[in-house]
Amino acid sequence: MRRIGQLALVLLGLCTGPEARAARDLTTVNVVVNQAGYLPADQKIALVETNRDLIGAGAVARVLAQPGGTPALPDLPVAVDRRRYGNFRHQYVVDFSALSALGTYVIEIRDGSDALIATSPPTAVAADPWSPLLALDLRFFGVQRSGNMAPLIHAPSHLDDGVAVGGSDDGLPVDLAGGWYDAGDYIKFSLTIAYASFMQLFALRELAPADLDPSLRAAIRSEARIGLAYLLKAHPTPTAFYFQVADARDHDVPFRLPEDDTAYGGPRPAYYGLGANTAGKAAAALALGAIEWAGDDPTFAAACRTAAEEVYALGKAIADGTSTDPKHALLVSCVETPAEYAANRLNCDFYNEDSWLDDMTVGAIELYEVTATAQYLTDAVALGAQLEAAYASLGLLNLHDEAFYKLYPHLPASGTFSQADVLAQLQIDADRVRKRAAQDRYNAGQKRFLWGSAADMSGDAVTCLLVSKLTGDPVCRQTAHWQLDFLLGRNPFGVSLLAGAGAVYPLHPHHQVATLLPAAWYAPGSVIGSLAGGLARKSQYPFRSDPDLKTAVLGDTTSPFAPFENNRFQYHDIREDYVSNEPSLDANSNLLAAVLGMME
Repeated sequence: MRRIGQLALVLLGLCTGPEARAARDLTTVNVVVNQAGYLPADQKIALVETNRDLIGAGAVARVLAQPGGTPALPDLPVAVDRRRYGNFRHQYVVDFSALSALGTYVIEIRDGSDALIATSPPTAVAADPWSPLLALDLRFFGVQRSGNMAPLIHAPSHLDDGVAVGGSDDGLPVDLAGGWYDAGDYIKFSLTIAYASFMQLFALRELAPADLDPSLRAAIRSEARIGLAYLLKAHPTPTAFYFQVADARDHDVPFRLPEDDTAYGGPRPAYYGLGANTAGKAAAALALGAIEWAGDDPTFAAACRTAAEEVYALGKAIADGTSTDPKHALLVSCVETPAEYAANRLNCDFYNEDSWLDDMTVGAIELYEVTATAQYLTDAVALGAQLEAAYASLGLLNLHDEAFYKLYPHLPASGTFSQADVLAQLQIDADRVRKRAAQDRYNAGQKRFLWGSAADMSGDAVTCLLVSKLTGDPVCRQTAHWQLDFLLGRNPFGVSLLAGAGAVYPLHPHHQVATLLPAAWYAPGSVIGSLAGGLARKSQYPFRSDPDLKTAVLGDTTSPFAPFENNRFQYHDIREDYVSNEPSLDANSNLLAAVLGMME
């Protein structure tokens, strides 16, 4: 969807705001590195981009402990030149993998006369570089909370959601308070809420280490429960479902805090309907909830189980074409101007999806694991046998790889449809990432860098981690790490796309609460860890339909990031950029799963 920002640079502990921008003359030499840090045994690579001939200058890289500036390694020669890339004639590789002592470091580039040329942002070697990222990530979900769910930094909001549009209660109040806002706006989608809850619980069960800090485990469970509680409200009777609260009118009014939202002059519209894709995601999330809370809250677990079975049955009726509800004939949650609704009541330019086999497969297998009902396994196998590799990144609109992974232990080792078959399909998706990453100068598995590339790269990391878990393949695990290296700073712009991670990160995302409450969003020690939308091709910007966006983006010429912008990579430190600079539920969910997987 359209995500609702300006990214500034801050070198924490060194300089902030405009001073940070002035301190980094990217037109000369830029040193980019994963700013969140590494485990002692990790591969550690920094890249140096410049128009200067550093080999001819006899340049060396010096790794210095902070504070104090004590050399941590012998000087590393700047000797590997990958030649021209983007707008720069040289890209040099600095491999400091020999560094294993815990601590904080910077990398200085010095010429043959020992004159300082450039300094990297700080990086670190830590016993646990990952847990702080989870804490950051989860705080974003806290800000996204709607209703009276103890939201972070803003007040309770939209307590009167909503008024039914469609269904037997058309025009009547329905209780859809709660859940999460989708991105920088205040629309709520059952699709993205179901996906976020599913990924949080899937990652806890399938990717997280057994010794995960109990406080982090509790925090993830608590956040996932907010999504599940909303899904229970969105399914008020065995045959009813609401897929969306609010619509494109949300985007047509100035920025405001959610508690001050008067765009609708009263309760917001709650759209009735369902697609097999949303049904599968919701059933999977609720089934995982039934498993997760069976021990400590059996009443909630039972409600999740009942709802999961009912929503799955609705999805199965949709997929079989047996439903009599005209909306249920749709295989997606939202299509252009459904006949039941006036054309001006619903803008459906959000998350259009034409795939449901993957979602229903995951829903069926999760239900089998919670109920032990053989029919669910039969369904999962029948649906899964029709699935092929996605040839796309794991994410909101693609649960193929989770489906293959979850089917694997329930299939025979060989035969008509076996473990070998699903592993082969999963390997196709992983190989797509692995081959591109091995050839790419930044080890990025993405080739085209579409809108939402941060979510895609996090999803690529999850795919590789799933393959690594099934096969023990260390190359896949390293490929996953490379995707996170990119997101955390080893990219052409030298920016960690996760706010609060490292020293150079987004300060002005395309998000209403961040824009209106920046001091609270970036409060020291409790930064809201929003993951920016990610680098994007210039062609991804809808300039024709949004001239204001075009004016803002093309006018962004003085940013220190400007030298790196080209047709492959765009990133803009401006509030108006909802393509590369807007956070979202699905992106933060994918990152959470990838980070949990790297901790094992």
